[in-house]
Amino acid sequence: MKLTLKTTFSLLASLVLATSAATVADVSGAIQNITNQFTALDGAINAFPSEGGSVNDILALYAQTVNLAAAVDAGTNAIAATPQPFSEKDSTTLLDGVVGFQPQLQDALNQFVVKRPVLQAIFPCIIIIFWQSWFNLNGGHGRFANSLINAIQPDLVDPATAVKQSLDASFTAVLAAYS
Repeated sequence: MKLTLKTTFSLLASLVLATSAATVADVSGAIQNITNQFTALDGAINAFPSEGGSVNDILALYAQTVNLAAAVDAGTNAIAATPQPFSEKDSTTLLDGVVGFQPQLQDALNQFVVKRPVLQAIFPCIIIIFWQSWFNLNGGHGRFANSLINAIQPDLVDPATAVKQSLDASFTAVLAAYS
């Protein structure tokens, strides 16, 4: 068999595309990682004292927000790399995963609003740093949500959009509190 340059290039391109594609299982795993990061952030801010605390405690909270942003970005990348549209079953499973982390995220963001004065009293300039984290995470959340909404079945778009809008409102509140 004689391979031409064109045939060789086509084979290599096929291999690259085949190895770079993600699966719905990858997206589901990414959503589970996002859920784990939300759980960690929610636990950390709820454990943060209403009085006192230290700069190290604040930096640990900040590290949680950075980890969460990375998980959300990885989830967006997994969605983008997965063939679409997702089946009805997969769409439902993935949306259920997102609905599952919604209360934790909303609680964490609410607690950051409530505990802003405590955080600022310990380390005044942290407010600017957290605002930037929330701004970046809000953008990442938007990209993730839009990617998922565009990949799921049409009958699930409205419920997914409602979840996105609810989370958008929580991000708006925390961004306003830290402005």
